[in-house]
Amino acid sequence: MDTLRLTAEEALRLLERKEVSAAELHRAYLDSVAERDLELHCYLRTVDDPAGDGVPIALKDVISTAGVETTAGSKLLEGYVPVFDATVAARCKAAGLPLIGKTNTDEFAMGSSTENSAFGPSHNPWDPTRVPGGSGGGTAAAVSAGLAPWGLGSD
Repeated sequence: MDTLRLTAEEALRLLERKEVSAAELHRAYLDSVAERDLELHCYLRTVDDPAGDGVPIALKDVISTAGVETTAGSKLLEGYVPVFDATVAARCKAAGLPLIGKTNTDEFAMGSSTENSAFGPSHNPWDPTRVPGGSGGGTAAAVSAGLAPWGLGSD
């Protein structure tokens, strides 16, 4: 399945008509990430086996997610795995939204271009001479590149 031009609304329609399962849709996005994210660096990590039967979502890496490493774009928090969800992450789970992964951000969301991520910058998928924005440039680039149907940042 080509996810490049698939909107969140179109993905929802596919799920409602049972043309695809949530697991198949999630796998399609993970495949797209594997194919295209090496050059874009949108994601800091992906989630292989998420729960949920809805449209998959990408979350900025400053949002605490129980059981999924959350670094806030900083080497200081490398390896930190929260035991709790931020309220918004809990609401996404309650709504059945499978997590594709955690997206790149300026360190502690302190920037406006994702160039200050300790893990390297994200790149604009449509014009590599421009930044994708920030501090949640990883999320912006992921959605723009079709590596997520939608995403949540804090910008």
